Amino acid sequence: MTKPAIPAHEVFAKLPKDVREAGEVRGRELVQEYTLRQVREAVSLTQAAVAKAASTTQDQVSKIERRDDLMVSTLEKHIAALGGKLRISVDIPGLAPIPLSLKGGKPVVTSAPRRSRKAGAA
Repeated sequence: MTKPAIPAHEVFAKLPKDVREAGEVRGRELVQEYTLRQVREAVSLTQAAVAKAASTTQDQVSKIERRDDLMVSTLEKHIAALGGKLRISVDIPGLAPIPLSLKGGKPVVTSAPRRSRKAGAA
């Protein structure tokens, strides 16, 4: 006979306060979103170094870091100059994240999981 499941909130409530607080801090760190500037600083690059790698100017890098709306190609080039690779995925409830490929300027989804149709659905 199996024991009934204990709700997570009850388990957490029994933990010492300092452990709960440390867990909350770590949880926020794991789900934090980063700005382009924070990513650049995390890889220890200056705007001038990124500009050189992206064949642009330091002023343009500064503008890119401050924008809140970028073309995907601009973002992809910027991330490459940081030494990374841009990945884009779609999150749809009930499905695993779906990675997108943006080759040739035309979005193409490869091997996208499909929802199963319920019996009798048209």
